[in-house]
Amino acid sequence: GGTLLATISDRDKEEAAALVKGFVDLGYMVYATQGTSDFLTGKGVANLKVNKIRDGGVTVLDLVRQNRVDLLINTLSKHRPAEEREGARIRRASVENNTPCITSLDTAKAVLQALSAREEGHAAVCRTISDYLKDSGGAHLAGAVKEEG
Repeated sequence: GGTLLATISDRDKEEAAALVKGFVDLGYMVYATQGTSDFLTGKGVANLKVNKIRDGGVTVLDLVRQNRVDLLINTLSKHRPAEEREGARIRRASVENNTPCITSLDTAKAVLQALSAREEGHAAVCRTISDYLKDSGGAHLAGAVKEEG
């Protein structure tokens, strides 16, 4: 487990709900900004609402700066300047405080799968690309690289 902060753009909320639930199932406590929190609550995903920066009080920035967040998922809001600026400030704070920040739901899904596998006792195997290609005989590249001639 740990603490997840989710601030998700409107276009990503539907897909993100299942992923956030997966983190909850692994024992993560979830903080979410108002729109994300309301959406998650409507989907039955437990979370605690936290203020956006512009709302004042205890904000997402405070949580990140106080190292109260283990993982940040912040998908980008396009064509919404206030959200874009706020997202940039949150991502910057995550970098400055060594908090992993994910901006893509594909990446969040991969992290969730890796954490779930670890939780189930599956060991991760790390290999160099050279070893991977040697073991597969380069079959994964078949058709991807054209012979010059």
